[in-house]
Amino acid sequence: MHADWTRRDPAITAALSALGRNGVPVYVLYQPGHPPRVLSEILSVDEVRSALAAL
Repeated sequence: MHADWTRRDPAITAALSALGRNGVPVYVLYQPGHPPRVLSEILSVDEVRSALAAL
């Protein structure tokens, strides 16, 4: 999913709030039946690989 928050869309603001964030960028992995996994704002290759391996 990709969201453009340039104009501070209320739906995007609500989605950020639900993830415990109040700004962008926000990187999240979604897996059916599991809560969203929020990654750090500054991604590393190791973090992404580890998160994907856990799916």
